[in-house]
Amino acid sequence: MKRILLLVPLIIMLALLWRNGGEVNAASACPSRSPSCTSAGTSTDFEGTVACTLVSTQSNGQVKVSLAQITSNGAGSITSFITVNNNNAANGSTFTTWTSQGAGTYCLNSDDTGFLFPASGCPLALVLDATTTNTLTGLTQATEARLLDTTQNTAGTAVCELQ
Repeated sequence: MKRILLLVPLIIMLALLWRNGGEVNAASACPSRSPSCTSAGTSTDFEGTVACTLVSTQSNGQVKVSLAQITSNGAGSITSFITVNNNNAANGSTFTTWTSQGAGTYCLNSDDTGFLFPASGCPLALVLDATTTNTLTGLTQATEARLLDTTQNTAGTAVCELQ
């Protein structure tokens, strides 16, 4: 009788694993070594407010779609980072309204690649792929940026436009 009582939970656990394709999902985590910029870029290239569309897929198949508004001061600081999310899992959809992700920092390399370091969450790889020169100040400014999420067990990317 004792053997049967031990086998029942084991069978239930194996059935659940089998239903999920046998995949055991590790918790999402940031890279063990935080990324950094290797050459000094012009931080004013990333100044102002950008609006982003982010799409990510986690290793468990959950898809997350987000909108973000990121404001940077052109001196290496993110002064505002807000997001709205919709997570689509097998058991339904979860919408969360605009939420502050806190302030943060960023760095740029001389080739306009770099990283965003939000106050919460993992760093985002950054590339400025379109720039314009401000006729009043003469400074170059990004008009489009692309982001890549560094969270482990997640594949996520974003396209951002200057507002």
